[in-house]
Amino acid sequence: MKKRNLFWLALIVLSMLSTLMFAEFAGGTGTQDDPWQIATAEHLDNVRNYLGPDHQNKHFIQTADIDLGVPPWNEGEGWVPIGEANYQLIFRGDYNGNGHVISGLYINRPVDSCQGLFGYITSGTIQNLGLEDIDVTGRNDTGGLVGYSSITTVSYCFVTGNVNGNNGTGGLAGACNSISNCHSAVNVSGANNTGGLAGYGYDISFCHSTGEVSGNTQVGGLVGYSQTINDSYSTANVSGDYKVGGLAGVNWVTIRFCHSGGTVSGNNDVGGLVGSNEGKIWHSYSTGNVAGEERVGGLLGSSKKYIINCYSSGDVKGVSKVGGLVGINSGPIKNCYSSGDVTGTSVVGGLAGVNLDNTVQDCFSIGSVTGDLETGGLVGRFETGFIIHSYWNLETSGQQTSSGGEGRLTAQMLYPHSDDTFMYWDWVYWGPDVDFTKNNGYPYLRVFHDEVGNDDLIAPLPKSSISAFPQPAFKAPTVSIKSEVAGELSYSIYNIRGQKVYSTKLGNSGKEHSFELPGKAWKLLSNGVYLLSLERGSQRIASSRLVVLK
Repeated sequence: MKKRNLFWLALIVLSMLSTLMFAEFAGGTGTQDDPWQIATAEHLDNVRNYLGPDHQNKHFIQTADIDLGVPPWNEGEGWVPIGEANYQLIFRGDYNGNGHVISGLYINRPVDSCQGLFGYITSGTIQNLGLEDIDVTGRNDTGGLVGYSSITTVSYCFVTGNVNGNNGTGGLAGACNSISNCHSAVNVSGANNTGGLAGYGYDISFCHSTGEVSGNTQVGGLVGYSQTINDSYSTANVSGDYKVGGLAGVNWVTIRFCHSGGTVSGNNDVGGLVGSNEGKIWHSYSTGNVAGEERVGGLLGSSKKYIINCYSSGDVKGVSKVGGLVGINSGPIKNCYSSGDVTGTSVVGGLAGVNLDNTVQDCFSIGSVTGDLETGGLVGRFETGFIIHSYWNLETSGQQTSSGGEGRLTAQMLYPHSDDTFMYWDWVYWGPDVDFTKNNGYPYLRVFHDEVGNDDLIAPLPKSSISAFPQPAFKAPTVSIKSEVAGELSYSIYNIRGQKVYSTKLGNSGKEHSFELPGKAWKLLSNGVYLLSLERGSQRIASSRLVVLK
């Protein structure tokens, strides 16, 4: 009897061990509340058993670090990506790395597309996962974490290592529509649409990249082809042929609050931040050196849309259509400056090589400018449009002429700048560098130095107005204010140097308010032109000119 009991006990133990050994996962049922648990490489490999529409919305969570740099995962062609470009074999679930790392991912399939830890994803999510020391080689749509994805979000992930591919190659993803709070430290080599983070990236926010990135067309330190990038940066060194940028090869919609710092080199449409800009760029800058042939700029190689509140400080070298900020421009530029040295052969400018059919307003350049033909301190060639209240440094540029703008001596541009320099600038966005600590005495952009909220610079406000009557004012004028903006308001008076002469709070004054300018304010004003500004906190909501003639 005793021997029989021992036999059954041994059989039960063996059965339990066998079950554990061959269990697909460490636990869970695949629901959102009870995801399947991934603790080993074998568990990770079993995720591929749940692909296609029949297994949509399955949930997985990683419970331990996993090493794929051991046999059989690092032999032959290496890891087989989870998900394929086949309707029945697409991954459609949620994978939560739970803060864990997968190391040693190895893939060597240079003739196959959709290569990465996950090959093809639709309507899924990947989050909280790190990949370290990867070595991935594929064809098109190749990335460390994801080859190709649609209607998918990747967040809080990182990748380190090397990725090689063809078209659509990125350190994190070959193509992905939404990436947030991710970073890559990957050396990436591809062809067209190649980026340090993603080859194609349609909505990227709070991401950054570093490493070496090389490709052919539309190559960027962060992303090759982009639509929207917010609050992101790249320090990757980038090289390519056409449409090459330190952050993005081409931008189609919006870039806001971004910067780049790596060196950038290419042939045509080469920029420190973006190679070719087809969208709007706000509150962004580049500090890396740039070298190219035609349409080369410190911030943008070529631009067709808005550039607002931006700067570049890297040196720029090219042959034709070379500018400190932009090589060739056909969109509005406002509140921008460049400080790097610019060298070219023809059509060379401190701010822009060429300006076509648009407005450059409230800008300046201070770097040296060197060229043979059509070379100007601010603009090399001005075809059509307007250049308003924009300046270049006659001394540091080495240029006495420009196709647009006004030349000034160093002393006229440094604080306290002369009365005829930086006239009518919006000093809510610009700040006078009183102590020479922010921009070496030149006006600086407040968005990069002062405590100014993003919403204050972007969000539209109800209509407001402020005006003074009569004009010119021979005595203290009547100030009239109309505003539907909620909250405490104030008004200020600035001289043409942008210095605040007078300011006082209005309180919650209602929609309309009129009063005589206080005597103490009137005494502070001498003959000249001033800016009357209605403000909410640090934000200007309305302004008008005040001419004083006592």
